[in-house]
Amino acid sequence: MTLQISEHVVGYIDVLGYKQLLKEYSEEKFLNIMHEILTHSMAQARSFNLGGHIDIQTNVFSDNMVLSAPCSIPNVHMTIQAIQEIQSAILLHYGICLRGSITRGNFYRNRNYVYGSALINAYKIESEIAVYPRVVVGQELIPDIMEQRPILCNGTPSIVFIPGSTGIFQDNDGAYFIDYMNVFEDGDFLKHKSVLISLIEKHSDDENIMRKYRWIANYHNRYCLINSKDADLLITI
Repeated sequence: MTLQISEHVVGYIDVLGYKQLLKEYSEEKFLNIMHEILTHSMAQARSFNLGGHIDIQTNVFSDNMVLSAPCSIPNVHMTIQAIQEIQSAILLHYGICLRGSITRGNFYRNRNYVYGSALINAYKIESEIAVYPRVVVGQELIPDIMEQRPILCNGTPSIVFIPGSTGIFQDNDGAYFIDYMNVFEDGDFLKHKSVLISLIEKHSDDENIMRKYRWIANYHNRYCLINSKDADLLITI
């Protein structure tokens, strides 16, 4: 049997502060946190009927996650939705930050292998460009994400992926990243603020860590201002 590579959308996600987290949680507890978050997030993402055949596979190794799907407009948007759910759930419930990338390219996957240039490119973007707790979108995916084909959500035209609400955000350095606050419910904004303030207070003496939390706080404030949220939700940095 000859294994064949084909074009996929690939998300690569790294858990930040993994060594420190293992001091706070046992290995078994952390394993179950990852299982809980992935199971819940993928179920949430799959609850949206985006039309077409949805085929997302997740692979976890240590503190890394790989999400992959054959490349199609519905699969691109579904993968973004899944990453939004994963990022928001693990931060809101456990105060854990993620960094990564999503890209498109040649890839092969089965139960034993995740392989291909798309994964290499995704890792390179995560390690060299992402820098902050954000999941950066590869430039080759931007046209797919901005494509305004009708996409169904629960059987009706979706309002999730429309101009100005594509599930991605452009940062000050020009990079596009996944806008996980886009899936928040009303109570999540205050919880997000509370989690961030707690993390900032906890790590105030470590500038390397503080730089990451300041970035999230700036993203939080920018999102709230753009979407006319209450001023009380803003974080003073």
